[in-house]
Amino acid sequence: MKLVRDKIPQLHAQGGLGSHPDRPDRSHQVFRRAKPEEYLLFLLAKLAEETGEVVSAMTRGQRLEELGDLRDVIGAIEKFEDMGLMDTEKRAAKHDMYGGFAEGWVLEWSPAPAPAPVERPEPKVGDHVYGRTIQTTIAGFDEDRGTRLNTGAWICASKLDPIGPNAWKVGDIPVDRDDTAIKGRLDEAADRLRDKAVAAEAKGQTIVWALSPDDVKRVAQWMRTEARCLYGDEDHTPCRPEDCTALAALEFAEAILKEK
Repeated sequence: MKLVRDKIPQLHAQGGLGSHPDRPDRSHQVFRRAKPEEYLLFLLAKLAEETGEVVSAMTRGQRLEELGDLRDVIGAIEKFEDMGLMDTEKRAAKHDMYGGFAEGWVLEWSPAPAPAPVERPEPKVGDHVYGRTIQTTIAGFDEDRGTRLNTGAWICASKLDPIGPNAWKVGDIPVDRDDTAIKGRLDEAADRLRDKAVAAEAKGQTIVWALSPDDVKRVAQWMRTEARCLYGDEDHTPCRPEDCTALAALEFAEAILKEK
């Protein structure tokens, strides 16, 4: 179905359309009037059809004919949309401000528009968090410590990258490390190191460690009195175990205690 000129049905009834080698038999064509609610759609489809024919016209004469068809369609749209004097004045004002297309100016290059800012969603309790080797969910938030995961670990929210609704990706999920347990293990390791040193001295042996029992004890004391964030910097960014003084001290001490 497509829109045709107003006199086509009458000419068809009178047998005045004739035949054309490039067109199908017209003797059995059926016409109807467009319903009011579909008329504009047919007009817009006709506008696209006629525009394509103007573009594909090969000669000046063909373009002249197709431009005439295009103007008739535009006129019908303006009449249907009741575009009166006010709309004509708006078009004239735009022409006065920006001009027409008579001089042939061409835009050769323009910088790409800046991408629209994407609003970052806020993580919520229950959201899924995916690491390289583990999946967990968000358990809660703390102003000082950051985002609490259901693994028991804390992580800075800035490390979470949104990957979908209620889903976040992180480079790695820190392992849960309980402050109180680590403090107790440090105290125990310090005492056992001291006992080991005393036993060695009783045998006439001298033990030289890079980290003495007193050093381990001081780390434990520092954890009790000074440390606000055990596993990271002042922004509560999780650190690797080897970068954390307390954990490094603990691992060093327990490695020594395993030695014979």
